[in-house]
Amino acid sequence: MQGGEKLSLEQIQALLKATVEVRFAGHSRKEMYGWIEATLNEHGYRRQDRKGKGILREYIKKMTGLSVAQVTRLIAKHAPSGEVREKAYSRHRFASTYNRVDAELLASVDESHETLNGAATKKILQREVNEYGKSEYKRLSSISVSHLYRLRKSKSYRQR
Repeated sequence: MQGGEKLSLEQIQALLKATVEVRFAGHSRKEMYGWIEATLNEHGYRRQDRKGKGILREYIKKMTGLSVAQVTRLIAKHAPSGEVREKAYSRHRFASTYNRVDAELLASVDESHETLNGAATKKILQREVNEYGKSEYKRLSSISVSHLYRLRKSKSYRQR
């Protein structure tokens, strides 16, 4: 979006009235957010009265093509820091309980017992810990049958 010269609130209001049918849209989100930030800072959005804030809000809506709700969210982001930035994407992942070593251990158990069903394999893993005292099976002894089948589909299990 092009910056152009700074418009006064009266000029913005006249622009909004003159371009009732015209719609604008931003190119990229980063560019649009930068323009919104600059506009809010240039006009001192926080110092404006209610009418001035409404005019600026409508101007941003018209120039970016965003919805009223989105403009409100972006202005709320601007309030504490004076910046409008994209939220960094962060994906939530659960911590994995069973690792590559566990999958390989399960593969060796399945190999020696000719891949029994999940319940029988779970019982074997529990017996390895409880009766024979093998600590390497400790984590696998508490595995659910459904997760056991999921572990059998893992890459490290199939490679073993």
